Amino acid sequence: MAEKRTVSENNVSTYLFTGNGNLRDALFLISDVILVSRVKLESLIPGVEIHEDVINVWSHILNKEEKKKSRESDYRLFCTAPMIEKDTYDKDEQARVDEFTKNMTDVLRKENLKTIKKFDLVFVPIIQSKHYYLMCFNIKEPKTILIDNIASGNVEDMYNGWPEKM
Repeated sequence: MAEKRTVSENNVSTYLFTGNGNLRDALFLISDVILVSRVKLESLIPGVEIHEDVINVWSHILNKEEKKKSRESDYRLFCTAPMIEKDTYDKDEQARVDEFTKNMTDVLRKENLKTIKKFDLVFVPIIQSKHYYLMCFNIKEPKTILIDNIASGNVEDMYNGWPEKM
């Protein structure tokens, strides 16, 4: 962030965020996996709720970048949103497990991966009533880390038990 943007980076930024062109223009098209139109990408404007497809394209990009990492680094998987739909959190544990398993299978298929076993860290975005946060499952050292930019408040009130249900 401290480095100045290149001319190419400025050109891309201008193209993406000027509001010119058709709102349905596909700005990210990755095979049949992900399509993000101009209007969805414009959800990155401050004060606007980020469209889940923007999160999904970002997870795909991060997963592609993982293939370039050093072998000594933790092997990470970035999931798409949502892994569990809002109404499923109120269902029983088996319903949550079934939906998460189905969606994880879909993430692995889209990333051309066979299993989750080789990963050290799995990142799962959560969208809860316009509140976005991230859960990191550390598989290597079994623990869960909740990553949120909101630093204050009662955890039980803020999350309504969703992290525990995840």
